[in-house]
Amino acid sequence: ATIVVKKGSVRPFDKDDWRKKTKNSLKDRLKNKHRNMDETELDELVDNSFVEIDRFNDETADVGTDIHKVAEIIFANNFRSSEEVIKYIDNNNVEFKTDSFKKYRDNIFNGTLEFIFAFKRDLEKTYPKCKFLTEIGFIQSKLNTDGTYASIKSDTLRGIIDLVMVDADGGVHIFDFKSSASAFAGWSPFKKERTMTQLYIYKKMLESLNLNVKTLRC
Repeated sequence: ATIVVKKGSVRPFDKDDWRKKTKNSLKDRLKNKHRNMDETELDELVDNSFVEIDRFNDETADVGTDIHKVAEIIFANNFRSSEEVIKYIDNNNVEFKTDSFKKYRDNIFNGTLEFIFAFKRDLEKTYPKCKFLTEIGFIQSKLNTDGTYASIKSDTLRGIIDLVMVDADGGVHIFDFKSSASAFAGWSPFKKERTMTQLYIYKKMLESLNLNVKTLRC
């Protein structure tokens, strides 16, 4: 499903700005470590290091995409066992990007299944009679006077909410799946801020539709 909401004042995430901030942060750390380097040498070291960061981010993104796919399968269906998930993957020719998930009977895949199932059971225990909605897309657009929506431009804010849970009272809970080597508490302040900004945008989008958003979690 895709939700269309009125265009507001929320600024979308600026990837170029993120790269600039990340490079500056990396340069500051390297400057303390390599005090004898001049600015040219330091900039070259930062650029080379950033190549590795980009490569790592691409690999991490692929793992994250695969985890998202598994989570969507579990939450979008009433599956209660790993066997049901694997049967679904086989029958629907679901494709994965990383080797660990392509060989989807290894320890990493099974561990991911167990974690997501446990997470789902915990939510169902805490919020009886809750309902799950996965991959909820939204597009921010202006409403024309004739009731139609304006054409979507490149700078239009858009996105997909990984998981929305609606509790028995109609309260909305937003979840964004993240893959990381460390827990949220161990993230850098900038990464935490970026993630919470993303969740806040989702919150404002749903609140513009008069929905009662109770919690934000990643």
